[in-house]
Amino acid sequence: MRDPTDSEMSRSAGETSGASSGESEDASAETGAPLPQTESATDRISESVQNVIKAVVGSNRKPPRLFKTLLNGSFLGHPLHPVLTDVPITAWLIAAIFDIIWLINPDSKGKSLLLRTIVEPNIEIWHDIQAGMDEVTFRLRCENQGQQPVDVEWFQPCMRVKQFTGLNQSNYISRCFIFTESGLTTLDRTRRTEEARYRGGQVYVPKGIDENDVNPRPLSPDRPVNNLIGCFSADGKYLLGNAWDKPQELFQGVIVCIHNDPRIGGLKPGEVKKLFGKLYFLKNEPQELLRRYERDFGKQN
Repeated sequence: MRDPTDSEMSRSAGETSGASSGESEDASAETGAPLPQTESATDRISESVQNVIKAVVGSNRKPPRLFKTLLNGSFLGHPLHPVLTDVPITAWLIAAIFDIIWLINPDSKGKSLLLRTIVEPNIEIWHDIQAGMDEVTFRLRCENQGQQPVDVEWFQPCMRVKQFTGLNQSNYISRCFIFTESGLTTLDRTRRTEEARYRGGQVYVPKGIDENDVNPRPLSPDRPVNNLIGCFSADGKYLLGNAWDKPQELFQGVIVCIHNDPRIGGLKPGEVKKLFGKLYFLKNEPQELLRRYERDFGKQN
């Protein structure tokens, strides 16, 4: 299934972008005064979500310091860009914004979060999020508590990397990578296509996934040989890697973001499925990233 949004935890995903009105710009130029800015509903929601995130990860004067220290990159001896302090939690809260989500058990030491999500009509998902020294671990338990099958197929946690890579939409793919038959391959060196239902971005489809059931954006002919996608920092000293045990797709987005989109694959009545994911913050040592990946997921992945 397909959906043209980028942040909704649902049965599938995609992305859209807005456009400004040339007529309004002309009117502003004629009067010489800036147009009044109104706060949209999404802005208000975003602000509310950010306040929750700040309270959870420690930005409101009483932080759980260990979790914030990890996400700030203090263990590397060099603070990471601010965007990374929000990556793991923001991805989850935004992904679940159109569902019902509860914070069940925040760890007072700032090392873990336990979230519970209800996806209509009767899907319950538990998110166990654990912070390590230089990684974040995600364990999800998905259960259909209803009497009917539900085609909840996959979802899209969006990871913004503009500040981390120091680049913009036109060139950030030169610092993003997957692993192909040629080894670590930056996305600007993969084979790319342009035509699709929605233009922009690039989808990399893992082995065994139906190409008709991924993000309806351009599909690269290059297949990833493992489940890793990542990027390099602006100064070239660090890398960020993301992996899931059951990805639907690896995706270079249209808002300076990268995706590793986990696959649920539908749930029968009473069925339970578990997902396992990792987010790595490492020095720029791709072999160490591969070693950690193989440790966590096994060489067969």
